[in-house]
Amino acid sequence: AFLTAEAELPVRTTKFVRRPVSPLIFRRIRPRPTTGDVWTFDGTPARTVLLGAREVPMNPCSVAFEIRPTAATNAWRSVLCRNGWQEGVEVALTPDGRVEASWRGGPRNNALNVSCVGTTPLALNAWSRVRVVVDGDKLRLFVNAKEENTRAVPAARVYGNARYRLGGGAPGTVPFTGEIRSLVFGPPE
Repeated sequence: AFLTAEAELPVRTTKFVRRPVSPLIFRRIRPRPTTGDVWTFDGTPARTVLLGAREVPMNPCSVAFEIRPTAATNAWRSVLCRNGWQEGVEVALTPDGRVEASWRGGPRNNALNVSCVGTTPLALNAWSRVRVVVDGDKLRLFVNAKEENTRAVPAARVYGNARYRLGGGAPGTVPFTGEIRSLVFGPPE
């Protein structure tokens, strides 16, 4: 099932492909919780959300959302991660509550791995706006409309099989505890 009606998707037909193709670089994707306007996570793997396959940007992109952490831990907390080996944005919270944005991918142990960490810890029980932009040359992290960090991104592109998991699932991290709303995948602007 598609998030967009099949008739509205562009169709690219070749001798190998006869199905709708979704060009995420030209439109915004706004995944929605199944109930209400907020995803709530209790820090257990069972509460993580596997987003639909058509929500994975396969080009430079931006990811924006509002986040409200409700519990502090002394561990890395996975907020948004890839489930597969295609390149993509990942977001985590450091043990001291700062945002880490990463551009990772590759079939062999995340061969591409570029990360930048924000400078300011997020306040508990308060909403913060996070935006990660990958424009092909740079990975930029914004927290509450302030650019907190920038890193160069190599010119490697890895496309493959991946979906995003919201609220946890990255290796070496614990699931996120708190709430997320207003998630938008879009072009790098």
